[in-house]
Amino acid sequence: MRTIGRILARLIVASIGYVIACLAVGAAISGTIVANAWLGGEIATPMAHLTVESLFFGGVLASLAAVHGFAPAVLAIVVSEVFGIRGPLYHVLCGGLAGALGHVAASPPAWSEAAGALDPAVGGRLPLFVAAGLIGGFVYWLVAGRGAGVLREPAA
Repeated sequence: MRTIGRILARLIVASIGYVIACLAVGAAISGTIVANAWLGGEIATPMAHLTVESLFFGGVLASLAAVHGFAPAVLAIVVSEVFGIRGPLYHVLCGGLAGALGHVAASPPAWSEAAGALDPAVGGRLPLFVAAGLIGGFVYWLVAGRGAGVLREPAA
């Protein structure tokens, strides 16, 4: 009975960690797009309006990241839980891979409109998604990854 409770607890912690990591991914992508447009002189609005718009835009991007990166992220989380992988390097690299796979899985028209401020000629969006995935992987490790594999430990 204790094992079922521990599994449920890890499931809840992993779910919360995934949601927070997706929010971090959305914030990273949104912040990069806004900074790119603002520093490029394309945005001449006051910073207060820019902050409200970027928060909404970050929420939209976080939900898209959650959808498109779900399968690779869940696979990485299950592997880390089963094998007790607690290292930050594993989670960060898996986050980058999930970001890359999420970019490939995303439909180009949706991301093209959402990331219109990015110039594909400068490097495209793939490096941005990989970097955001690395950030998401690190945030997941901070929230839930450090306790992965708790079922492998002997019960006290």
